[in-house]
Amino acid sequence: MIVGLIIFLGGTALTVLATDKILGIIHVGLGFLAFPVAYGLWRRDSLAWNAALLLNLASILYSTVSEIIVVNGVLLPGNALQGSIGGTIVAIIISLAMVILLAQERLRPQIPTQG
Repeated sequence: MIVGLIIFLGGTALTVLATDKILGIIHVGLGFLAFPVAYGLWRRDSLAWNAALLLNLASILYSTVSEIIVVNGVLLPGNALQGSIGGTIVAIIISLAMVILLAQERLRPQIPTQG
Protein backbone atom coordinates (compact mmCIF):
# COMPACT_ATOMS: atom_id res chain seq x y z
CA MET A 1 0.00 0.00 0.00
CA ILE A 2 2.85 2.38 0.81
CA VAL A 3 4.60 1.60 -2.46
CA GLY A 4 1.29 2.08 -4.29
CA LEU A 5 0.95 5.51 -2.73
CA ILE A 6 4.55 6.45 -3.59
CA ILE A 7 4.11 5.28 -7.18
CA PHE A 8 0.74 7.01 -7.48
CA LEU A 9 2.12 10.32 -6.19
CA GLY A 10 5.23 10.00 -8.35
CA GLY A 11 3.06 9.29 -11.38
CA THR A 12 0.92 12.30 -10.62
CA ALA A 13 4.04 14.47 -10.41
CA LEU A 14 5.34 12.99 -13.67
CA THR A 15 2.02 13.66 -15.36
CA VAL A 16 2.10 17.30 -14.26
CA LEU A 17 5.83 18.10 -14.58
CA ALA A 18 7.24 15.85 -17.30
CA THR A 19 7.33 16.69 -20.96
CA ASP A 20 6.21 13.13 -21.80
CA LYS A 21 2.98 12.28 -19.93
CA ILE A 22 2.72 8.54 -20.71
CA LEU A 23 5.23 7.50 -18.01
CA GLY A 24 3.17 9.35 -15.39
CA ILE A 25 -0.07 7.79 -16.57
CA ILE A 26 1.40 4.27 -16.29
CA HIS A 27 2.77 5.12 -12.82
CA VAL A 28 -0.67 6.29 -11.69
CA GLY A 29 -2.18 3.04 -13.02
CA LEU A 30 0.33 0.90 -11.11
CA GLY A 31 -0.35 2.94 -7.99
CA PHE A 32 -4.11 2.43 -8.32
CA LEU A 33 -3.63 -1.34 -8.70
CA ALA A 34 -1.91 -1.49 -5.32
CA PHE A 35 -5.04 -0.50 -3.39
CA PRO A 36 -7.31 -3.46 -4.29
CA VAL A 37 -4.34 -5.81 -3.92
CA ALA A 38 -3.63 -4.43 -0.43
CA TYR A 39 -7.30 -4.86 0.46
CA GLY A 40 -7.15 -8.47 -0.76
CA LEU A 41 -4.08 -9.13 1.36
CA TRP A 42 -5.82 -7.63 4.37
CA ARG A 43 -8.75 -10.00 3.78
CA ARG A 44 -6.27 -12.90 3.38
CA ASP A 45 -7.37 -13.63 -0.17
CA SER A 46 -5.06 -16.21 -1.77
CA LEU A 47 -5.24 -14.50 -5.18
CA ALA A 48 -4.07 -11.24 -3.65
CA TRP A 49 -0.84 -12.92 -2.50
CA ASN A 50 0.19 -13.74 -6.08
CA ALA A 51 -1.12 -10.40 -7.34
CA ALA A 52 0.98 -8.56 -4.75
CA LEU A 53 4.08 -10.50 -5.76
CA LEU A 54 3.53 -9.73 -9.44
CA LEU A 55 2.66 -6.08 -8.76
CA ASN A 56 5.81 -5.55 -6.70
CA LEU A 57 7.97 -7.19 -9.37
CA ALA A 58 6.30 -5.02 -12.02
CA SER A 59 6.84 -1.94 -9.85
CA ILE A 60 10.55 -2.66 -9.50
CA LEU A 61 10.98 -3.26 -13.21
CA TYR A 62 8.87 -0.34 -14.38
CA SER A 63 10.27 2.12 -11.82
CA THR A 64 13.83 1.27 -12.83
CA VAL A 65 13.16 1.53 -16.57
CA SER A 66 11.10 4.71 -16.32
CA GLU A 67 13.69 6.41 -14.10
CA ILE A 68 16.40 5.62 -16.66
CA ILE A 69 14.18 7.12 -19.36
CA VAL A 70 13.45 10.21 -17.26
CA VAL A 71 17.12 10.81 -16.41
CA ASN A 72 18.48 10.17 -19.91
CA GLY A 73 15.65 11.97 -21.67
CA VAL A 74 15.79 14.96 -19.33
CA LEU A 75 12.00 14.89 -18.99
CA LEU A 76 11.92 16.72 -15.66
CA PRO A 77 13.36 20.01 -14.45
CA GLY A 78 16.48 19.64 -12.26
CA ASN A 79 14.82 20.20 -8.88
CA ALA A 80 12.05 17.66 -9.63
CA LEU A 81 14.56 15.13 -10.92
CA GLN A 82 16.21 14.75 -7.49
CA GLY A 83 12.85 14.05 -5.86
CA SER A 84 12.00 11.59 -8.59
CA ILE A 85 15.21 9.63 -8.07
CA GLY A 86 14.75 9.62 -4.28
CA GLY A 87 11.15 8.42 -4.50
CA THR A 88 12.10 5.72 -6.98
CA ILE A 89 14.87 4.41 -4.73
CA VAL A 90 12.50 4.25 -1.73
CA ALA A 91 9.79 2.51 -3.79
CA ILE A 92 12.26 -0.05 -5.18
CA ILE A 93 13.66 -0.86 -1.73
CA ILE A 94 10.19 -1.36 -0.24
CA SER A 95 9.03 -3.40 -3.25
CA LEU A 96 12.13 -5.57 -3.06
CA ALA A 97 11.50 -6.22 0.63
CA MET A 98 7.90 -7.16 -0.20
CA VAL A 99 9.02 -9.56 -2.95
CA ILE A 100 11.40 -11.26 -0.51
CA LEU A 101 8.62 -11.61 2.09
CA LEU A 102 5.95 -12.68 -0.38
CA ALA A 103 8.23 -15.32 -1.90
CA GLN A 104 8.49 -17.17 1.42
CA GLU A 105 5.97 -19.99 1.37
CA ARG A 106 5.82 -20.23 5.17
CA LEU A 107 4.40 -16.70 5.35
CA ARG A 108 1.59 -17.40 2.87
CA PRO A 109 -1.74 -17.26 4.65
CA GLN A 110 -3.52 -20.54 5.14
CA ILE A 111 -6.83 -20.06 3.38
CA PRO A 112 -9.45 -22.56 4.48
CA THR A 113 -10.91 -24.57 1.62
CA GLN A 114 -14.65 -24.68 1.15
CA GLY A 115 -16.32 -27.99 0.76
